[in-house]
Amino acid sequence: MSAGAIILQFSNLVKHSESLGPKLSKIRPSKDQLNEIRSLCMKLREATANIERHVEHVLQRASPSEKELGLLNRLRSSKPVDLLDPLLLRRNLILIFRGPDMSVFDSDKVKSRREKTRARCEKLRTQNPALILRWSITFQPSTWNGPTVMTDKTIDFLISEMEMEKFSQISPQIVDILQCLVQEEPLKSCESFQQFVQQTIKGSSTDKEPGAATPEQMITAEQQQQNVVLPKRKHTEEKIDYKGSSVPADNLPRLIHSLPAAMSSSKQWKWERQFFRDNVTRSEGVVDRTDCLSIFVPTDRNHDVSVTLMVGHEAGVALIYEIGAQIIRA
Repeated sequence: MSAGAIILQFSNLVKHSESLGPKLSKIRPSKDQLNEIRSLCMKLREATANIERHVEHVLQRASPSEKELGLLNRLRSSKPVDLLDPLLLRRNLILIFRGPDMSVFDSDKVKSRREKTRARCEKLRTQNPALILRWSITFQPSTWNGPTVMTDKTIDFLISEMEMEKFSQISPQIVDILQCLVQEEPLKSCESFQQFVQQTIKGSSTDKEPGAATPEQMITAEQQQQNVVLPKRKHTEEKIDYKGSSVPADNLPRLIHSLPAAMSSSKQWKWERQFFRDNVTRSEGVVDRTDCLSIFVPTDRNHDVSVTLMVGHEAGVALIYEIGAQIIRA
């Protein structure tokens, strides 16, 4: 039975109880009838106490749990002025605005789980940009796209508590990432994401305080103080859209781990492998070489050695987000 039907019965019960009192004062019952009224009154008292216990249980169940309050505190403490994990933001936004990948080979169980995830994505997409952004920089996709961590009740509670939240400022780094995602698949062709980015940037202020130095300016100033000469990069004829810099030092192991696969996805690598297969007879002592890695050693030993790597376009863009590099427009 639905909650609406129960509430209707509850309402009718209250109305009948309220109307019964005045009627009792007007009757002249016999002794047997008085005994019956006394018995019914005791049963009514017991039934009322039982209803109150069930109502208390419903109210307690409807109240947020400690776990839900903890998730809410995490969500509220996430400020779009600072970005902790660019890759997390990207993964969440792709899932929210594109939904989960569906396949005809999915089992019924997988289909059911992904349909539930799709419904949750649709619900999040209808929220204000501030909530979507906070959500995307706070929770791992695995935290909310399945019922094991967040139930529908938990998600509804978080949304209801945060749906009126606004933000006055977001970091330029987040703005840059959003503008990059707008120009890249799979979100480039997503109209709802395009609108989200427009609303986000329009509804926030990214102006810096007067005289505030950017991270790049601070790094340059520090290098000038130490009299460090930056290594010159290899010239390229390609027009540069943007670059990644200021990588968190703790993320370097991620870069090292991902480089072999990223390098092997480059056009240079693939051309070299094809050329090697077509023109070189493999024999003992023949080394398969690549120019995807170039090293420049300056004559002045006080200057650092420059190592330039060539990776595939998609893999390179993914690396920027994965290692948390700061995006700088050319």
